[in-house]
Amino acid sequence: MPGPVVRHIITASAGENGSINPAGDVMVDDKESEVFNIVPDEGYRIYDVIVNGESVGAVEEYLFEHVNNNQAIHAEFAVKTYAVNFSVADALSGEEIADAVITFDGIRHDAGIYNFEEVLPETYDYTVEKPGYLETAGSVTVTDGDQEVIVLMDVDTTIAESGELRVFPNPAEDIITIEFFNPGNHELRIVFYNLQGQRVKSFPVYQTGLVQLPVNLNELIPGTYLLVINGMEAFTVQKVIKR
Repeated sequence: MPGPVVRHIITASAGENGSINPAGDVMVDDKESEVFNIVPDEGYRIYDVIVNGESVGAVEEYLFEHVNNNQAIHAEFAVKTYAVNFSVADALSGEEIADAVITFDGIRHDAGIYNFEEVLPETYDYTVEKPGYLETAGSVTVTDGDQEVIVLMDVDTTIAESGELRVFPNPAEDIITIEFFNPGNHELRIVFYNLQGQRVKSFPVYQTGLVQLPVNLNELIPGTYLLVINGMEAFTVQKVIKR
């Protein structure tokens, strides 16, 4: 006579926002196999599948082969998240702006941080800032996919109208940025003088429009200098402090 049928139990369970099929205590004959399907609810994803206490990853199905003892499988789910990626450019020239500052969902990020991961479905406000440009604001709605946001920034024309010369940071240890508007009808030269009136640094300016010029001060000794743009009478002398 044949011996008694040996059976084993696979205990299958799922957390909230999804299901596993079959579920519960599943009887499996000795040395037989059983497959389980894991299905998240709409708007959710499989977060992890745990078999006998060990993670097997976010798999959609799992096969127990040649079962010879009791087993357990459990599935966990999480809400779907997406990425929001920004591209920032000058509205007039179309040139990329790589160091704008984005405030996204109320958080101000470092300059040049344009990609945001694990974003939940929702509508988010953002602002984009860059010295010399008008602040740009908007919103983006994340639903069921990654979002690409293109931001075109307009030059702050008040700089051009006022002839303002900006220097930042100031004081500085090594690099400063000189910002002004060059209408393009002058031959310009930037000159640094020490307080004894000696010229210590000088170079021409070839850019036109909004000029944002990084300047290395490493060859200057710490102290106070006067910055002058020769060729445009509208600019005043700026004091620059090298630490």
